[in-house]
Amino acid sequence: GTSVRALARERGLACALYMGDDRTDIDVFNTLRELRASGACMGIAVAVRHAEAPALLSDAADITLSGIAEVPRFIRWALRIVEE
Repeated sequence: GTSVRALARERGLACALYMGDDRTDIDVFNTLRELRASGACMGIAVAVRHAEAPALLSDAADITLSGIAEVPRFIRWALRIVEE
């Protein structure tokens, strides 16, 4: 979370998308939520589920993908949205 906060500030990011699949990513998800709430950066947290992913991962995320196979399709969708 600390690194993402620093990157957002140093780079002046208007938006950040972070995809994660384990316990340590929950801290980043929480940081993105704080950045969004403060208006500093539109942070979007995406959980990528798998057999060993913690149950809390999806609770902390804005969006949950059912597995790694969905990642390419999600990225293509997100890029289309940005281009519009």
